[in-house]
Amino acid sequence: MAHLIFAKIIGAGQIIVIGRPKYRLEIAKVWATSVINIIDEVTDPQDRVEEVLKLTDKRGADIVIEATGYPEAINEGLEMLS
Repeated sequence: MAHLIFAKIIGAGQIIVIGRPKYRLEIAKVWATSVINIIDEVTDPQDRVEEVLKLTDKRGADIVIEATGYPEAINEGLEMLS
């Protein structure tokens, strides 16, 4: 959440938050432009990459911050980069 708030403060234009649980994502909606729930909505990693590409008009993310400590999230995040 701290990374999200910092991104907003420094003027990030589009902020996509991917994560869980639902209550955290509800809080993230205050600052993020989009949220993707990995438990209830977009469960497949490749589908999440496609969703980020869709939200960025196929451009991909400029910056990805992996803050979960989940090793597989690193590769997923790299696939989202432009």
